[in-house]
Amino acid sequence: REGYLVKKSDNCKHGCIPGFDEDYCDDICKTRNRGGKKGWCQKYGCWCTGMPESTQTYPIPGKPCSS
Repeated sequence: REGYLVKKSDNCKHGCIPGFDEDYCDDICKTRNRGGKKGWCQKYGCWCTGMPESTQTYPIPGKPCSS
């Protein structure tokens, strides 16, 4: 599975700055609870690939971002 990483606190994307937060996005993508293979900053959100199907990605149906 691939997609934008979701912050469980508000159901919004993990924000980032392209060209600056690549390591940050890669690190949170690879955390044990997400299990991703590679992450990077894409359009001001952390994009992650290689996650298990059970990992939720943005947007979560029926749960809008509440930032």
